[in-house]
Amino acid sequence: MQSIRKTLSVIFIIMLCCLLASCGESVSYSAAPPTNVTSPSPDDPTQNLFRFTTSDSENAVYGDNYKGTAIYYKIYTSESNLLSEQKSIVNAGKNNYETGISTMTSCGYQQMNGASFIIPKADYNRNVEIRLFDETTFSAGITAAGTKITDPTRNINGNFQFTNAYHPLSGDNDFRGGTQTSAGPWYVAAFACTVLQPTITYQLSPLTYLGYVKIYY
Repeated sequence: MQSIRKTLSVIFIIMLCCLLASCGESVSYSAAPPTNVTSPSPDDPTQNLFRFTTSDSENAVYGDNYKGTAIYYKIYTSESNLLSEQKSIVNAGKNNYETGISTMTSCGYQQMNGASFIIPKADYNRNVEIRLFDETTFSAGITAAGTKITDPTRNINGNFQFTNAYHPLSGDNDFRGGTQTSAGPWYVAAFACTVLQPTITYQLSPLTYLGYVKIYY
């Protein structure tokens, strides 16, 4: 009888520990990323911009924890280096999207406008356009569903309207590893992702590659 009681006590303790452990587990979130990317055509002014669709409707289930959409970007002077890093980031995220995010940040990508989420959430999915600089008759701006949200800026002070007097410098963190030039052209690659904040820490969805635009003057 005593051995039975000991066995039951051990079983009870194990079950209690499992219950306490499960109460401390964090909730797993899997936000829907942005979709419907239209890749830029860098040598065509009419198409030299980022375009995609937010996933507001799909992420409404997260309520106030859903914050909106973030844009991560990096400036290059080498198109081949851009494509090489983009391939590494995409491949890294195929099996584990968090690895893709880690690879992106290790490559030096920064938050556009220095914002944790640059496009606030809405009640419905919206088509977004991001034109980085004034080009021919087109003006720089970030619009969602046809409404301008803000102007795009770098994560440091300054915009994307480069000239021979104002351009990325080798010490800029959004131009890490690039070869400085005052003549251009410059290439800007970008990724978009959904942002949640279930705790004090932001959580990101899988990355959506937006392609790259070409900046010149």
